[in-house]
Amino acid sequence: IRRIRLADLFGRADMPQVIAAAFIGMLAVPVSMALGVIWELVLFLTGGHVPDTGIAVPQTPWELAAALAAAAVAAPLVEEPAFRGLALNAQASAFSRKTAIFFTSALFALMHGRFIGLPSIVLVSVVITYLAWHSGSLWPAVAAHCAYNATTMLLAVLMGRLSALLPVSQLGIETASAAQLAWASVGWGMLALPFAAGGAAALGAYFRHTPRAQRMERRPDMKLRLSDIWPWLAALFLLFCYLTIDVLRVYGIIKYSLL
Repeated sequence: IRRIRLADLFGRADMPQVIAAAFIGMLAVPVSMALGVIWELVLFLTGGHVPDTGIAVPQTPWELAAALAAAAVAAPLVEEPAFRGLALNAQASAFSRKTAIFFTSALFALMHGRFIGLPSIVLVSVVITYLAWHSGSLWPAVAAHCAYNATTMLLAVLMGRLSALLPVSQLGIETASAAQLAWASVGWGMLALPFAAGGAAALGAYFRHTPRAQRMERRPDMKLRLSDIWPWLAALFLLFCYLTIDVLRVYGIIKYSLL
């Protein structure tokens, strides 16, 4: 165990990197919305339903400011050091780049325990993890995370709905037919295409024009033992069980939630 200074954990990033990352986070929102609608259709066709999240829509500017401070400021500042900082860096010398990014993204997605929002969370987690890995700093990841959460919440308020996964169809999965949800999926998918293309272009430009961090790579002579990786496997297993509760809830197998 060694002590890590917070300043070293965050690292240094150029302002263009931070601005570009925030822009990428905003562009990811419409793509996430399309994935949410398509995922709702899949759940509908397989007998699932969308449980009520119990989250109220902010009614006053003060409530909106408090919600934004919690979700778009506090959450990224807490989650990024934990996942893209400690978790990602701890795996950098033991795993390959792809494996470390996969484990970090899986931990982040499963931690949310939201089966209904899983595709969107996985997408955003992979993008943010790549930003952190490439830059060697948490500031681009924090900027992308803040921009994504803030844009999602503001759109949720404008649409009259606030949930952990925004962007489900306005029809509502409980009252819509399969045909209506299918048309909604097509419409949201078409709407998301230019944003997906723009986000991919911005991400490509980010990787080409920003310096790559000198990350630790896995040593070829390093032999991993169970004692080295069991904490990650245990965390994945526990978080998988956590997500399983929400899966059972979505398909009506349990009528209450421990979440």
